[in-house]
Amino acid sequence: MKAKAIIRSPILYIALIFLILPYVFPVIGGYTDLGTEIMIMALFALAYNMLLGHTGLMSFGHGAYFGIGAYALGLTQLHFSSNIWVCLLFAMLAAGLAAFLIGLVIIRKSGIYFGLLTVAFTQMFFTIAFRWRELTGGEDGLKFQPFSWGPLDLKSPLTLYYFVFALFLVSMVLFYKITKSPVGRVMRANKYNRDRTMVLGYNIYRYRLFAYILSALFSGLAGGLSGVRIAAAFAEPMTWVSSGDVVMMVILGGGLANFFGPVLGAAIFSILQDLISTVTIHWMFIFGMLFVFVILVMPEGILGFFSKDQGTYQAFRQRMLKSLGMKTD
Repeated sequence: MKAKAIIRSPILYIALIFLILPYVFPVIGGYTDLGTEIMIMALFALAYNMLLGHTGLMSFGHGAYFGIGAYALGLTQLHFSSNIWVCLLFAMLAAGLAAFLIGLVIIRKSGIYFGLLTVAFTQMFFTIAFRWRELTGGEDGLKFQPFSWGPLDLKSPLTLYYFVFALFLVSMVLFYKITKSPVGRVMRANKYNRDRTMVLGYNIYRYRLFAYILSALFSGLAGGLSGVRIAAAFAEPMTWVSSGDVVMMVILGGGLANFFGPVLGAAIFSILQDLISTVTIHWMFIFGMLFVFVILVMPEGILGFFSKDQGTYQAFRQRMLKSLGMKTD
């Protein structure tokens, strides 16, 4: 029975796709580093979706934890240890500690109030990173040495790719297990009916805080892996504008309705950014139009729309006609 479940699991097929991707990309005009970026952003989107898709909390400031992870990685290497596992651990812990302190302040808020507070805090972190030149390098960013792990040189794109692949796969399995656990069910109950969940005796604020910290921990890991990839950390990902990118990835892919939506959304976002930005600097305008189109005709995102109860040509046609103001059958 377990063997059948493994064979049917989308995790297996996602793993197989990313496993062979470095050998497929050169054939279709891509490059290995793009695959690495996709996995890092997919990890970031999966971590964010633990908050939005599974707990119902909309954060517009998650870029702060991504940036904190990158800076913590670099500062650990420069001042404490060059061991990559120690640096990644500090990246996660720094982001998790920041989330714990902020979560104590904002976790009892909901809706727009929660979202606005996350914007305020991420702008605060951005200002610190951008202005504190002695610690973070300011607008020039924090530069550090490329990493290695024993005999493995992570400056090699292929080696780094499979290093990130292993961490991405482990993280995705962990997230999946959590969502299927009793803790995950309480998180979803909080999303759909907070009051009823409280009446059943659950302290929803503890579960919210857990989801918030868990999301930040792995956002910090994604930021740390981004730092490993480029051997630098910058303040720009910590702005509320950049924080909106991960929201678009999750919604575009269908993270509100499907666990694997963030992976698809991150892949589409990263690939389109790479392709369109080579043609025009206004790539975000084109991507914005695509995002608007998806929201109009597929409000539950791509994977949500093409799930068993949504994905039919007729449903797509009906929504297209409705969004254009035309009569439906």
